[in-house]
Amino acid sequence: YSIAVAQGVLSQDKDTVVTGAPRDKAIGSVQLASKIGNSRDIHIDVTLMGQQVGSYFGSSVAVVDLNNDGWKDLIVGAPYYFDRKKDEGGAVYVYMNQNGSFRPNADVILTGRKDSAFGMAVVAIGDINQDGFQ
Repeated sequence: YSIAVAQGVLSQDKDTVVTGAPRDKAIGSVQLASKIGNSRDIHIDVTLMGQQVGSYFGSSVAVVDLNNDGWKDLIVGAPYYFDRKKDEGGAVYVYMNQNGSFRPNADVILTGRKDSAFGMAVVAIGDINQDGFQ
């Protein structure tokens, strides 16, 4: 249900299509795909899976260079994530780009308050404080 297209994700000079599939296998997924040669076909290069049934992992995605290394990092929303013991609801997963590749587990997981739907929308808004980082 979400899509982003950018260069500097899997390759510096080719577009990568990032799609979120929040109902994939009930836990959700995000797929990173690139074009095959000069054809119109695309190939799924990377699939990142959610961790919790019903969390809607992948309902929102954004690509942004968070650490100013020239590679776009990945932000994924899971608004229906919950943890009853910690009274948390909604999560945002941050995957740091490792020179065109991503680890299968998020580098950072941010959570919201119970029933907040934190992660329903994520977006790259640019360098708002003009420090060179987004």
